[in-house]
Amino acid sequence: MGLFDRFRDTVILDSPCALRKKAEALRKIKDQGFGGADLEKELLITELGLAGENQVEFELKNAGIGMYVVHDVTLRYEDLKAQIDFVVVTAHCKFFIECKNLVGNVSVDSNGVFTREYQFKNRRVKEAIYSPYTQAKRHVEIFRKKWDAHQGRILRFLADKWFTDLNVPLVVFANPKGILDLRQAPRDVAEHTVRADQLTDYIKKYCDRMKRDSSPLKEREMRDIAQNFLDVSEPDAPDYSKYFETSDRPSESTPPVTREVPTEAPVSVPKSKPDPNADRLLRDRLIRLRKERSAAMGKPAYFVFNNEELELLIKEKPRTLAELKQKHILKDVRFNTHGKAVVDAISEVLK
Repeated sequence: MGLFDRFRDTVILDSPCALRKKAEALRKIKDQGFGGADLEKELLITELGLAGENQVEFELKNAGIGMYVVHDVTLRYEDLKAQIDFVVVTAHCKFFIECKNLVGNVSVDSNGVFTREYQFKNRRVKEAIYSPYTQAKRHVEIFRKKWDAHQGRILRFLADKWFTDLNVPLVVFANPKGILDLRQAPRDVAEHTVRADQLTDYIKKYCDRMKRDSSPLKEREMRDIAQNFLDVSEPDAPDYSKYFETSDRPSESTPPVTREVPTEAPVSVPKSKPDPNADRLLRDRLIRLRKERSAAMGKPAYFVFNNEELELLIKEKPRTLAELKQKHILKDVRFNTHGKAVVDAISEVLK
């Protein structure tokens, strides 16, 4: 290959975009009149994520370095799963990219804790988010386990010396308006976290450093490695309709009140009327709890409890785990994960 024939293209191998498929599925459910506020929020988050991945893909396409890119790779090893936004194969190393497109500014403290800060309804919100660097590192670790399982003992031993340098976890923040503050971040986090507009320079500089210690792969070898990632990818096929199978219209979200017909002359017994102020406070507290716990897990709010379950919690007001289980308000997995926090929150408001 001559001096002016060097491979500098970006080749993106065809693979189904998980976020695009998810957005299409959510829009279809929305058009059918289901989902309500939970679906609207999930669709917004999905479209933000898709816009972020499109931005990263644009940067890679215009890198002029010479690379193969596989978008949306799902690796599985035993009971572990890595859902990787991009695997970038260059002549000198591979990058495992975790893309984030978050509204607001992001900072990282000296302990490696990621914090997001943004404005919502004229109020400043500051919240911790699950570390995307931890996610990216875990992706590389699962790839290593899968790779090790197909290698001999000698090659695994030799790989300990070079595997880390050749397989790079990388977090890319794609919000062009957000500030990424890494001044206090630990060194390993700062060295593996960039904005999308810095991505090309980062890859070029890293590959330049690797040139001193490694021989470059040929274009055919890069293609084979990328194709292998595509071949072993095992994407999920979730049915999003099961999460949004009921509409959040007010007339349907509130369970109907049943009235018993007395068989004898009714006795006039004064009944305590529901306290609308208490219900309002309880609703606010449960919504705040749902937001806090879903943010900590990096999951949508309905993973904690959906709007229908919220209405039942407000109506029934269970204050103990036994009472909550008896009323069958939450599914087993939600009861086991969030039940204690739910009854504690209800007791806190109604004490």
